[in-house]
Amino acid sequence: MSKEKVSEEKQKKPKKTEELEKLETELAETKDRLLRLMAEFENFKKRTEREKEEQSAYVICETILQLLPAVDSLEMAIKAENASAEDMKKGIELTLAQFSAGLAKLGIEPIDTEGGFNPELHSAIMHTESKDYPENSVMEVYQKGYKTANRVIRHSVVSVAN
Repeated sequence: MSKEKVSEEKQKKPKKTEELEKLETELAETKDRLLRLMAEFENFKKRTEREKEEQSAYVICETILQLLPAVDSLEMAIKAENASAEDMKKGIELTLAQFSAGLAKLGIEPIDTEGGFNPELHSAIMHTESKDYPENSVMEVYQKGYKTANRVIRHSVVSVAN
């Protein structure tokens, strides 16, 4: 080998070594960024889960807060002595009104059955031939259904005229 070729190879080796060191540095930096990103993502997941749990607890507390007046009324009714049947009925009606008001404040409303049978809102447990009711109208409600603005909580259980 000539002296020129040997000297060329010596010059190439330092260049390759420099490039290798540069690539190793870049790799180390990339690994570091990746590890930091993974740690940030884990922290994000934990924070999101914690926020979700806090929100859930808040919603439960707000819901119970709306229903507690009716519970208080029922407790007072149990303590009432010498109440007539008429007074008890009036108390139950007032308590039911308190429950209804609490549900309304939470955005929960009863499902309407006057507009006729709707399979998305009603569950028909019986179909009956009737001349007194138009076809597909709700004849009787066995269990009232409830909904929010965008979700059925419980379908109304009804009988439907054929």
